[in-house]
Amino acid sequence: THLIEEYDDAFEDDENAAELAAAIVETFEDRIDYGYPGWETTQSTEQQITKLVFDVVIKEFDRADLISGSFEDDIRTYLISNYV
Repeated sequence: THLIEEYDDAFEDDENAAELAAAIVETFEDRIDYGYPGWETTQSTEQQITKLVFDVVIKEFDRADLISGSFEDDIRTYLISNYV
Protein backbone atom coordinates (compact mmCIF):
# COMPACT_ATOMS: atom_id res chain seq x y z
CA THR A 1 0.00 0.00 0.00
CA HIS A 2 2.82 2.40 0.84
CA LEU A 3 4.41 1.86 -2.56
CA ILE A 4 1.08 2.38 -4.29
CA GLU A 5 0.71 5.74 -2.57
CA GLU A 6 4.32 6.76 -3.20
CA TYR A 7 4.19 6.02 -6.94
CA ASP A 8 0.55 6.88 -7.50
CA ASP A 9 1.30 9.39 -10.26
CA ALA A 10 2.92 6.68 -12.39
CA PHE A 11 -0.36 4.76 -12.75
CA GLU A 12 -3.60 5.53 -14.52
CA ASP A 13 -5.67 4.18 -11.66
CA ASP A 14 -5.30 2.54 -8.25
CA GLU A 15 -6.30 -0.85 -9.62
CA ASN A 16 -3.25 -1.03 -11.91
CA ALA A 17 -0.96 -0.08 -9.06
CA ALA A 18 -2.57 -2.62 -6.75
CA GLU A 19 -2.22 -5.37 -9.39
CA LEU A 20 1.47 -4.61 -9.82
CA ALA A 21 2.07 -4.51 -6.07
CA ALA A 22 0.24 -7.80 -5.56
CA ALA A 23 2.23 -9.46 -8.35
CA ILE A 24 5.51 -8.28 -6.83
CA VAL A 25 4.57 -9.59 -3.37
CA GLU A 26 3.33 -12.91 -4.77
CA THR A 27 6.52 -13.38 -6.79
CA PHE A 28 8.63 -12.44 -3.78
CA GLU A 29 6.88 -15.04 -1.64
CA ASP A 30 7.31 -17.69 -4.36
CA ARG A 31 10.98 -17.04 -5.13
CA ILE A 32 12.69 -15.75 -2.00
CA ASP A 33 13.68 -18.01 0.89
CA TYR A 34 13.05 -15.71 3.85
CA GLY A 35 12.78 -18.47 6.43
CA TYR A 36 16.27 -18.26 7.91
CA PRO A 37 18.06 -15.65 10.01
CA GLY A 38 19.99 -13.09 8.00
CA TRP A 39 18.30 -13.82 4.66
CA GLU A 40 17.77 -10.10 4.11
CA THR A 41 21.48 -9.27 4.19
CA THR A 42 22.80 -11.72 1.61
CA GLN A 43 23.98 -10.61 -1.80
CA SER A 44 22.05 -13.50 -3.32
CA THR A 45 18.79 -12.23 -1.84
CA GLU A 46 19.45 -8.73 -3.14
CA GLN A 47 20.12 -10.09 -6.63
CA GLN A 48 17.01 -12.29 -6.54
CA ILE A 49 14.82 -9.37 -5.48
CA THR A 50 16.24 -7.18 -8.26
CA LYS A 51 15.55 -9.92 -10.80
CA LEU A 52 12.01 -10.51 -9.59
CA VAL A 53 11.24 -6.78 -9.67
CA PHE A 54 12.49 -6.59 -13.27
CA ASP A 55 10.59 -9.75 -14.23
CA VAL A 56 7.31 -8.49 -12.82
CA VAL A 57 7.54 -4.81 -13.71
CA ILE A 58 9.07 -5.15 -17.16
CA LYS A 59 8.12 -8.60 -18.43
CA GLU A 60 4.67 -9.06 -16.90
CA PHE A 61 3.43 -5.47 -16.80
CA ASP A 62 5.52 -3.88 -19.58
CA ARG A 63 6.34 -0.90 -17.37
CA ALA A 64 10.07 -0.37 -17.92
CA ASP A 65 9.35 3.33 -17.37
CA LEU A 66 9.00 2.59 -13.65
CA ILE A 67 12.56 1.28 -13.35
CA SER A 68 14.26 4.57 -12.73
CA GLY A 69 15.42 6.55 -9.77
CA SER A 70 14.90 4.73 -6.51
CA PHE A 71 11.91 2.56 -7.51
CA GLU A 72 13.76 -0.78 -7.36
CA ASP A 73 15.52 0.16 -4.12
CA ASP A 74 12.23 1.29 -2.60
CA ILE A 75 10.60 -2.03 -3.47
CA ARG A 76 13.50 -4.04 -2.06
CA THR A 77 13.47 -2.00 1.15
CA TYR A 78 9.70 -2.36 1.44
CA LEU A 79 9.79 -6.14 0.94
CA ILE A 80 12.65 -6.71 3.33
CA SER A 81 11.19 -4.53 6.06
CA ASN A 82 7.84 -6.31 5.81
CA TYR A 83 9.26 -9.84 5.87
CA VAL A 84 12.04 -9.56 8.47
